[in-house]
Parts: sequence; structure tokens; C-alpha cells
Amino acid sequence: MLDTFTEYNQYAHVPDFSKNIIHFLLNNNEIIWKLLKYATPDALSKPNLTKDEKSKLIYAGVGDEEDYRVFTKPIPNNAVIEEQSQLRVFLMRLVPLNDVIGHVDMCFQIISHNNIEILDTYQNRNEVLLQQVIATLNGQNINGITNFGFYGGRGFNNSAGWAKFGEKWYSGYQLVMSCKESTVSETE
Repeated sequence: MLDTFTEYNQYAHVPDFSKNIIHFLLNNNEIIWKLLKYATPDALSKPNLTKDEKSKLIYAGVGDEEDYRVFTKPIPNNAVIEEQSQLRVFLMRLVPLNDVIGHVDMCFQIISHNNIEILDTYQNRNEVLLQQVIATLNGQNINGITNFGFYGGRGFNNSAGWAKFGEKWYSGYQLVMSCKESTVSETE
């Protein structure tokens, strides 16, 4: 017999999570955008970007990817030769916890050309980007049923680890942050 009282999660917000994350970063962190825009050791000393300048760094799916720094997908279409940094945000894993709640893992790839990794502050550009992403997004609402975060335990698989990306000149970090998702309450 069919249980007509059970509702099922439709995961309706999942396609918007990457966009929501990027939008939050657009409005809440200047350091990330400077490190993405300026491929020089003094990137942190450069002027803040306007909202329009930041928006022009976000790939909308059209044109040569080499002109952009922020993507909602993993792997670039072509080899990137230019010395630059990139931030890639996309769904990594979706795990149903029951009929109405799912666990969402979002992946961040923080990538820089090896020639621009060290800043004039003696800090590693990728490490600064990693820390800034975590600090800015930890505990924020990206439209899940729980706040987005860098969690330990309780079934969360959040971590950050060094990785080599595609071409031999690029390396960085792969970061996983999570929230829970349910769209059941919207239909009640």
C-alpha cells in the first residue's frame, strides 16, 4: 500500500547553492577578489574591486574561460597558460539522510599558478584564499535548512587538502563545506 502521507525532498535549492555562495563572497570579502584579480605579489595592497569588476571575473558559460577567475564547475575546458588564480565552486556530493533531508557537500577548488603563489607578505596565496573562503562562509545561510559550514563529525566529511590541478603549473586546495537541504516544508 502506498503511503500517501510521506513527502519527499525535491532538492530544489541545490542548483542555486554555487550561485548563492559566489554572490555571498561578492558582497562580503574584498581579499578573495583582490587575490583572484591581481596576479602580482602585492595583490593584497591593491585597491578593492568594484562590484562590476568582481562580476566580470565570474564565468557565465560563454566565451573564453581564460578571461575569468570564478567558475561553477570543476575542470577548465582548455589548458590555462596565463599566470592567474581561480576559484571553482560546485556540488560535490548529495547524500539523502532520510526521505525529507539531504546532506549537501559543496566543493571549492582554490587554484593558483606556481609563479604567483607567494605574496609579498611571505604568505602563500592559496592558503590565504582557503582561510578567507572558510572564514567568510562558515555559518552563513546559502538557502539550505542548516547554515553552511566547515564541520567536523556528525556525518560531515568536510576537509581541505592540497591538490595538483591539470597543468603542471597549477596547484592549490580542494575544500569541502556542507549544509543540509530539504524542500518539504515549502510544499506543506
